[in-house]
Amino acid sequence: MDLNKTEEGKVLIKNFNKIAEALLQYEVLFYRNWERSIDLIKKGMQATVYIRHPETKVCCFFIRRKKKIFFLN
Repeated sequence: MDLNKTEEGKVLIKNFNKIAEALLQYEVLFYRNWERSIDLIKKGMQATVYIRHPETKVCCFFIRRKKKIFFLN
């Protein structure tokens, strides 16, 4: 049975294509938002952090740049 030859088959194909297009648009939007969130997370990972040791109370800066970590007391 060839779906393109019957009227009911043509309607089914048309509806299927509409659903497939909507799902593809959703997937593209989801991926773009995920990509943006990853960029924000990467920027956050490069941020300088001021930390204090809970027991010794020593404060220092924690700096992470290009796979190197620096501690400044």
